[in-house]
Amino acid sequence: LRDSREIDRKKRRLAIENGFEYVMFYEDEIKNNTLKVFKTISSKLRREPKIKVRPQKLVFKKVDKKDIEGFLNNNHYIGSASAKYYFAAYFNDIIVGAMLFGQPTRQNIDGIELKRFCVHNDYEIYGLGSWMLKRAFENGVTKPIVSYSDNRLHNGELYKKLGFKKVGESRQDYYWTKDNKRYHKSSLRKPKECDITETELRTAQNYHRIWDLGKTKWILD
Repeated sequence: LRDSREIDRKKRRLAIENGFEYVMFYEDEIKNNTLKVFKTISSKLRREPKIKVRPQKLVFKKVDKKDIEGFLNNNHYIGSASAKYYFAAYFNDIIVGAMLFGQPTRQNIDGIELKRFCVHNDYEIYGLGSWMLKRAFENGVTKPIVSYSDNRLHNGELYKKLGFKKVGESRQDYYWTKDNKRYHKSSLRKPKECDITETELRTAQNYHRIWDLGKTKWILD
């Protein structure tokens, strides 16, 4: 099969240039996480009205991971994450927004990383990101803040609205697939004694390599 890297980049670029939002899913995600895929698509195409709430009616709290894990798993495509700071926005005792901050996942990065920002799928809260970010600063979070948007799923508009600046894009990474299962390359490292390349080894074992679309790096300084 052909290397899909350049084809996928061109498809995304063409979609954005013509005013569309581009979203790409892996086959195993569609088969094994159908509900999350459906929620992601429906949230972008949703036509029925959401519950509209002003930030002034919300309560901001610093919480523990266990308090917010279920909300993230139900409303964020990737789900929960480990972090240093967990913040939640409540409306009538219902969590409607979350922000997580922690140590940067990549080395040689100064500051703190915005690891998650999530809004309840049934709510529309204009200005929630800025509202929560301001209160996060009042509760220990400091600049600079770095974050990464997955080019498969996002165009980065949210970061622009929050005042972040785009500072670059990471190279496309890859997975190995076999029998409808996807494996990260780190779990299939070539044995030291192997005298052929990783690609030659995995191809001989009937693996197929697929690529993501890279990530965009954003900084708020």
